[in-house]
Amino acid sequence: MIQESVHRTGRRTEKKVRTARDIKVPPLLNEGPEVVGMMTVVIGNGGSLDVAVRNVADSGPALSAEMLCAQHEQNL
Repeated sequence: MIQESVHRTGRRTEKKVRTARDIKVPPLLNEGPEVVGMMTVVIGNGGSLDVAVRNVADSGPALSAEMLCAQHEQNL
């Protein structure tokens, strides 16, 4: 889905927004145990939740990394 927004300056921008149809639920569920394990290791060794999420975004399973990387880029 494309979301269009108009800024105060009158400039229009378009942004692709993920919808429920875009997310592949069964494959994400299959990646869940690995993602949880990766995050548990980071947090268990004194890392923060933010570092754990970034770790999965950088080197986690493909779909989970893509999803978390997209969220990370929006927050920059």
